[in-house]
Amino acid sequence: MGYICMGCGADIQTVDKNATGYVPKRVLDEHDDKDPLYCQRCFRIKHYMDVSTNNLTNDDYLKVISQIGDKNGLVVLTVDIFDFSGSFVPQIKRLTGAKDVIIVGNKVDLLPKSTNKDKILNWLKNMCADEGLSVLDAVLVSAKKGYFIDELMKMIYKYKGNRD
Repeated sequence: MGYICMGCGADIQTVDKNATGYVPKRVLDEHDDKDPLYCQRCFRIKHYMDVSTNNLTNDDYLKVISQIGDKNGLVVLTVDIFDFSGSFVPQIKRLTGAKDVIIVGNKVDLLPKSTNKDKILNWLKNMCADEGLSVLDAVLVSAKKGYFIDELMKMIYKYKGNRD
């Protein structure tokens, strides 16, 4: 049975440790189907905040995103609050269908302490609306510093239900 990484959506493989989706064979052999499976790269990000580069192309990302439309899932869309246009995928609505969406604004750690975060959240929702995408909810995080990740996880579980 083929597995998909719960972090990045890559097909799990045990052959090339430099390619996307790599998992050591012993990890795959010991995997319990009830638990989420993460490739080595996503595992290191999740547990050690160790981000390594990957060799994914735009076509690779497009392939992963286009599979979302076929699944019963909640879409968690992360954008850079300092580069919304450069980090927002304009085709996301077409590629994911009418899925529920949570928008995550990353890099909150770079905002001045006095910033009204509610205004940033409203701005994010409005930017998405301008792109034709309605969102269930929005949250600001810092992936680098781990700020507000617990709030994001609570939000995901609140809206997720039995979906992916």
